[in-house]
Amino acid sequence: AQQMVWLVEEGEEMHPIVAVALGDADEVITRVPVAAGSALDGRTLKDAQLETETGFYLLAIRRAGRYLYRPRGHVRVAAGDELIGSGPDEGQPLLAQLCGYRMLEDDETGEIELLPVAAGD
Repeated sequence: AQQMVWLVEEGEEMHPIVAVALGDADEVITRVPVAAGSALDGRTLKDAQLETETGFYLLAIRRAGRYLYRPRGHVRVAAGDELIGSGPDEGQPLLAQLCGYRMLEDDETGEIELLPVAAGD
């Protein structure tokens, strides 16, 4: 988990074997910040059931510049945390929504932008 997070954090190009393995598994690695007041803000990972809800396995939580690798169910998610996980591409929008964002993908570049969701949306 730590090495996968390092690849994402540093923007390093993945070794072709890793890229093939992830490609064959139809999984992506994503980073999503947690917004204040979002569905995940203040909840434990056990209560949130991210794997069940989104299909994403949480590799790490970045909190105050430090990483908590393979966080357990008792860990409480807080606004300002950044979740780093791997899972199915189709689960990304739901993960973003739980964190308080809407995903917008640029059709030409494939770049993803996270737009804050207003309370009540």
